[in-house]
Amino acid sequence: MLSEVRYDHSRWFFGRGSIPRWFGYTLGYEIVGNWLITVRADTVDWINVPAGVPITAAIKSGLIAKD
Repeated sequence: MLSEVRYDHSRWFFGRGSIPRWFGYTLGYEIVGNWLITVRADTVDWINVPAGVPITAAIKSGLIAKD
């Protein structure tokens, strides 16, 4: 799902079909929370970290599966 070429914002964040309402917000919250457990990060790190860093941490921890 994370590597889908076609992005449907409404589906991810407001739910439709097999994706429940607020799924995108919930998934993002869990991914970032998982990353924060694995590193000592201050506010500057939170703002400047590339998206791939917490996603990689989530894959390594088993929170999400690699496509």
